[in-house]
Amino acid sequence: MLPSIRSDTWGKYRVVWVNSDHIEHSMGVYYSQRADAVGISSSRGYKRKDVSFLADYQDVTGVINNTEPGIPCAPLTGLAGLKILAFRESPSELNLHAFPKLEYALITWGKNVTGLGGNRRLKSLGLQGYKPKTKDLREVATNDALEELSLTKSGITSLAGLAALVKLTKLDVSYCSKLTDIGEFMRMKEVPITELEMQNCIHVRNHACVSAVESLKILRMIKCGIMDQVDFVADMQNLEQFVFAGTEVKSGNLQALTRLKYCYFTKQGRYTHKLDKRNRVVLK
Repeated sequence: MLPSIRSDTWGKYRVVWVNSDHIEHSMGVYYSQRADAVGISSSRGYKRKDVSFLADYQDVTGVINNTEPGIPCAPLTGLAGLKILAFRESPSELNLHAFPKLEYALITWGKNVTGLGGNRRLKSLGLQGYKPKTKDLREVATNDALEELSLTKSGITSLAGLAALVKLTKLDVSYCSKLTDIGEFMRMKEVPITELEMQNCIHVRNHACVSAVESLKILRMIKCGIMDQVDFVADMQNLEQFVFAGTEVKSGNLQALTRLKYCYFTKQGRYTHKLDKRNRVVLK
């Protein structure tokens, strides 16, 4: 009897997880469900140390390697129609330029990963451990179709280059402990970002620069050092939510936040205002 093949969602994508003992059956499920990607994970039935089976399925449009380190990427280069690619562990010798139709990429960066710029169809990019020699985002910013960008544990010190991403709507910068300069936001007045999250970027300065991004609706600056004040929020007419848990406001005055629909912060004892039951900011 053939085993049941697992399938579920990965964000907005439908994924069928390949059982390495029943590859033909797994791929039959992939095609019958019209799934977006095949998934590789030892916890879901994949025991091999390679993905050579993909040579027989070159019309596959997505590959997600959830857990397996050291899987050779050479078999992927035959997938000319690949749109979705995710590698949780740093892949071996991966060049994104091999996939001209790529729209979504989630990559753990390593020295063998190349082609991170100039991907004209790439709409969503997630990078973990990205450490460019320039220590900024000028390479990434040459992916001019990007709408979503996520950076985790990156070695960047500056966001320079980001303003070139004129289609960007969502930005997540987390655990980037060397990041200090976010002045690039001053050049992003017309970039349509609606959601910005910065988390555990403890050495960030000039927090008020985010006020230049006029389209922002949701702002999270969690554990991002010390803000001098939050008066800059008064200039952000589209902002609806502001979360700054673990980020201290030096002035202590939160009056500018009273118009927001939702807010959350810690260390309430030293501030002029508090949160009510609906997470609105009210005077103490």
